[in-house]
Amino acid sequence: MNVHTLQRRYQSWYRTFPKYSKASLKLHRMKRLLELLGRPERGMPTRIQIVGTNGKGSTTAFMESILSAAGYRVGVFSSPAFVTESEQIRLGTQFLEHEVFEEQLQLLKPYLDRVEAEFQERPTRFEVVNALMLLLFREWKVDVALFEAGLGGAFDATSAHAAQIVALTNISLDHTHVLGDTIHAIASDKSQAAREGTRVVTTTAVGEARGILAERVRTLGLTLAEPRAAFSDSVSYEGTLAQISTPSKTYHDLELGLTGLHQVQNAALALTTLEEAARLGSLSISEAAIREGCATVVHPGRFQVVTPEQFAEPLPQPAHTVLDGAHNAEGMHVLLGTMFALHPAPPIAIFGTKNSSRDGFIELLKRSEHVYLPRIAFAPFFTHPERLKTFVLPIYKDRVTVTQTLQEALFMASRHAEDEARDLVITGSLYFLGVLFAAEPGLLPRSYRPETLPTLSAASLPSL
Repeated sequence: MNVHTLQRRYQSWYRTFPKYSKASLKLHRMKRLLELLGRPERGMPTRIQIVGTNGKGSTTAFMESILSAAGYRVGVFSSPAFVTESEQIRLGTQFLEHEVFEEQLQLLKPYLDRVEAEFQERPTRFEVVNALMLLLFREWKVDVALFEAGLGGAFDATSAHAAQIVALTNISLDHTHVLGDTIHAIASDKSQAAREGTRVVTTTAVGEARGILAERVRTLGLTLAEPRAAFSDSVSYEGTLAQISTPSKTYHDLELGLTGLHQVQNAALALTTLEEAARLGSLSISEAAIREGCATVVHPGRFQVVTPEQFAEPLPQPAHTVLDGAHNAEGMHVLLGTMFALHPAPPIAIFGTKNSSRDGFIELLKRSEHVYLPRIAFAPFFTHPERLKTFVLPIYKDRVTVTQTLQEALFMASRHAEDEARDLVITGSLYFLGVLFAAEPGLLPRSYRPETLPTLSAASLPSL
């Protein structure tokens, strides 16, 4: 993967489809597409949908790692991708090469054209990639399908798959232009992922969001499973030591390969969700597999600690270098809270985003020693650093430096952090980390990579 792969991603046929809008948030197109494709999800023994604002990716990563340690074939659908759209559809932590992914997408064209003709509206990008995901999971003969919702719960394309289990992480303000600008509106939408016959698991905190979810579950006659307790004894740059009690079991001294107090909640949700899956009768997971999976979990861009040697060109050496896809205010608050718990001095930061992410940027600026804003010349759709500077209050102006390239920002910020023995955090959004990973592929974990996997053929798809 490299910058050229990233550029091809944004020139993909896939991107000719609309992203989303309030008008496009419906399930009729997705349901019809699944019918035309022969309902590919029906052959998967266990299907788990992960919904929420923050924590979906980490919760999914814990489940994938545990299930893989237990010997199961695990299909993972996540959003967004880093460098290539094919990363969204994985077998464990492996995915198709970009060119192969493009070829697989083209096989869906007749079915997408039929949906467009019937409804006089094009399927969305998320619907297109969801359909391919289910077909590939069937081709890969996965035992468990894990799919993260992309936007909300009521009309998210993943809600058309009839998941047996819905895992709900936290709920906070995000995608307000589509889901609404209040916790009540967002919680109401996300809670509708729970449907008749599903099992529902959550770590949603007490308060309005918790009340809305509980009412939804009660109305449907379902039960709500929750961890009994989850806390941490210690947090380090290498990971977190946790004590977690699920409804059925207590895990003492559980080593988590992801860093942060919030990761304890994500691991607790993952464990409780897998307990519910085991009750369906198709899974059996030992404590040894749980401990191995929690300790060896791979999740790029979530408090990922990297070394200067992983960069293509040697950089100065900060105390530590952390990559994290925090972008909204709550995510940034959690990230910086973890950083201050490990190193009390305000960090040096590099920030970039495809969207304004104003609140997240301001939160970072207030709690950092200095923030470098690189211009991403090869990706002009990223927010220009001069626009980000318009959000900066006069008292913070001297904390911001605009650079003309990402490499310039990396060198200047690393040198600044080295000189003052501070941590360096590279953050903003997962899209920005995608730019970083494209420019510096050595930062991605080795197990997270393109691979030769079974693919679809036109003959394997239903005739129209």
